[in-house]
Amino acid sequence: MDKYEFTKSVINELFKKTSNIYEDRKDETEKNFIETNSVHLALVFTGTNIGLNDYVDKLIKLKRYGFTYDVVLSEVAEEIIGMDVLKSRLGPKKIFNNVTIANLDVFYKFDGVIVPMMTQNTLTKLVMGLQDDFITSLIWHMLWFGKPVFIDFTNCRTKMGSKAKNPFLNEMIENYLSKLIKMGVTEVYKNDFIVRLLDKFKSYKAFEIQTNEDITDDMNFFEGVITEKDVINIAKKEKEIVVSARTIITPLAKDTAKELGLKIRKK
Repeated sequence: MDKYEFTKSVINELFKKTSNIYEDRKDETEKNFIETNSVHLALVFTGTNIGLNDYVDKLIKLKRYGFTYDVVLSEVAEEIIGMDVLKSRLGPKKIFNNVTIANLDVFYKFDGVIVPMMTQNTLTKLVMGLQDDFITSLIWHMLWFGKPVFIDFTNCRTKMGSKAKNPFLNEMIENYLSKLIKMGVTEVYKNDFIVRLLDKFKSYKAFEIQTNEDITDDMNFFEGVITEKDVINIAKKEKEIVVSARTIITPLAKDTAKELGLKIRKK
């Protein structure tokens, strides 16, 4: 072990000890919140898996705030994603497929709907008011009764990863998306997804307490100890990073950051 690795090891141990009180309070806050608050959402997956892993990671984070889920899969999503993957990672209470008979009793138990990756097919049906399957009936029901519906439009704007060569088709899709927003849909993106949901349900005070943490999660955020070696690696990819106020930056790391033009900002 060289002297830098040894120094990092010692400082990390000190950091862990001084963080114990903070972590205990944080764990207690999360525990109390989950025990007293619960928001039950329908997660709707349509016929694409583009961006799936990123969204699943964020949905897992949301669970610590008391969010619970049921999963709804279209026939194509069931084939390309599979129930087992979502069941093991998200732990939904129930999983529905798109041929499930629409049941109003089921719809009424949801506080909101999330569609992380929506297809053009589902978009078109919603804009036209078609309610011919479980998914379109569910989303239309939620919009009709003023319940929150969050949709990422990214996949609607492309087909097989490309925009239409015909400008009119792109314009038509954008018009459809504008109509969805007028119908009450909240557009979300991967980088602001958690914050948008927490803001929508901000009547829960515990959301406000912890929102800053998830804002920084969507940025280049670092905690612990930063050494010269860390700075060199980070500077290859980033020009600026945000670090916790409790982060320890070694003197050599500060000098190296200055030389490489890496800005380190404490949050």
